[in-house]
Amino acid sequence: MKKKNLYNFLALVFFFSLFFSCHKQVEYPPEPIIDFQYLTVKDTVENSELGNNIVLYRIAFKVIDGDNNLGISQEDFTQDSLYNLFVNILNKNNGQFDTVDLPLSLDFRIPQAEMVSIYNYFKALVFVDLTFDPGIISNSLDTFKFSFYVVDKDLNKSNEQETPEISLDFRGTLMDTIAIIY
Repeated sequence: MKKKNLYNFLALVFFFSLFFSCHKQVEYPPEPIIDFQYLTVKDTVENSELGNNIVLYRIAFKVIDGDNNLGISQEDFTQDSLYNLFVNILNKNNGQFDTVDLPLSLDFRIPQAEMVSIYNYFKALVFVDLTFDPGIISNSLDTFKFSFYVVDKDLNKSNEQETPEISLDFRGTLMDTIAIIY
């Protein structure tokens, strides 16, 4: 009787381990997919010795790239024109948002991550810090938002995402359409 119970128990363990180990691998498209998470705005100091006051805009977004070729490797960093994250500022004029022409570039590099899973896709939470002198941006902006997208090594462009619109004097965190003030 004890042998039969042991065999039944082992068969049950084998069945459950087989059942739960056979899961379908998730397939993602080769084009990156991004999803805005939140925007944090706060006053800070750029350099503690100089005491330059600045406004920090931190954008957080999720990214998934189905063929894991989004990041820029160390060898790629030697090319000055190689960027894979592009950010624009959109200013509100008469109810319409127009791209602001800036004297500086808002293009960035997302570094290549080492493969840490058996799956061949890239999945991450990316943070982008944008800093501006409050005196300079107050002359040209009132209500605005950021738009952004990424490009992988095959030049596959992701979907474009936008932050919620914010006023120049806003400080806090925006998640989707909910403001958390601090």
